Amino acid sequence: MRLSLLPLLPFAAVALAQVPEFHPHGPPPGSWGQGWGWGSGYANKAIYFLENNPSGSSIVSMKISTNGSISNPKRTATGGVGSITLNSTGQPVAADSFQSQSSVFVSGDYLFTVNAGSDTVSMFRIDPHDATNIMLVGSPAGSGGQFPNSVTYSRALNTACVLNGGAKAGVMCYHVDRQLGLIPTGSFIQFSKSISNETTPPTGPPESSSQIFFNPTSTVLLVDQKGSKPGSGHIVTYPIVNGAVTAAEQIDNQFPNIALPFAAVFLDDTRAFIVDPSCGASIFTVPASGHLVQDTHVTIPTQLAVCWANYDARLNTAYAIDVAQALLFTFDATTGALTGSFGPDAIYGGLFDSVISNGLMYSLTATDGVVVLDLASKGTRQYFDLTGFGVRQFWTGMAVSS
Repeated sequence: MRLSLLPLLPFAAVALAQVPEFHPHGPPPGSWGQGWGWGSGYANKAIYFLENNPSGSSIVSMKISTNGSISNPKRTATGGVGSITLNSTGQPVAADSFQSQSSVFVSGDYLFTVNAGSDTVSMFRIDPHDATNIMLVGSPAGSGGQFPNSVTYSRALNTACVLNGGAKAGVMCYHVDRQLGLIPTGSFIQFSKSISNETTPPTGPPESSSQIFFNPTSTVLLVDQKGSKPGSGHIVTYPIVNGAVTAAEQIDNQFPNIALPFAAVFLDDTRAFIVDPSCGASIFTVPASGHLVQDTHVTIPTQLAVCWANYDARLNTAYAIDVAQALLFTFDATTGALTGSFGPDAIYGGLFDSVISNGLMYSLTATDGVVVLDLASKGTRQYFDLTGFGVRQFWTGMAVSS
């Protein structure tokens, strides 16, 4: 199976110079930071990823300059410890320590992340004058289960929810208080063994937990849960009733051609683009009822392991991001058709957690760094070498200040 390549990826450090300044396409006039005292474009912006360290986890913040380049990595402790998933031989994975998407989530001036080793969730507020400064709000809250690895937030519901992927797997949700932090609401929703039958730490990628996310209208909460063969993957949904997520509303969506739903992104209010490294990608309609409809399913013949999903509304393009080679596969977001592929130099190895801002994609690479890609020109704009900053094995997640 192609996924067996993951533990064998080369993670040798590569020292490369940053490219000269560039001028990517700016945002629509007045679109960035209204009401925040921010300017347009990249004024006071940052990217964030998690250093999932079993000795003490941190959020790594990096400043985005006015030309979109990144610099000045710095750590802020999460107040918890990390933990690493295991590969098929029972050894800690060399990278992608959660085998999930959205271990860091940003909305407005809130940032949320997970502490898999201490079974907690942390909430931060982002400094409106310096987005690389983040402040822990309250104390990390218990995740309800074991090995939290993905987190999301609905501004409409003022609710954060976390996915647990260990032996006690399931969902916990919280009211978000700007001063007190995360306040649990309702009971922990534990998955049945038919959905998740993992250990702590979990073994994967097959049968591990992938991602938790709200639809854009905050009427449905979704969870991607990998299986091991076609038809065994789960897309679990929870229609929101009276502003709450409850076990009674759980729907287990399964499809004959879906094995390992790894990551998802919404293309509009009702359609989600979901990648599956066993085959390719699909677009699903997500109605308020939570009963998904598969609109398109595309096999990617040359993919090795597409494990992350992203979307650029300006280009009307969805991206399936390959961890086993430095490639992005592009899809027409209207028709779902595969339209091509591109990527940085193969020297960077595969591409991991990624985020898009102002026409640029920021991606953790198999090597010790972050690559910046211009999506319009399909060119590499910068590689920021993090060799010596920390341990590549621990780095996961990617988000950008909004």
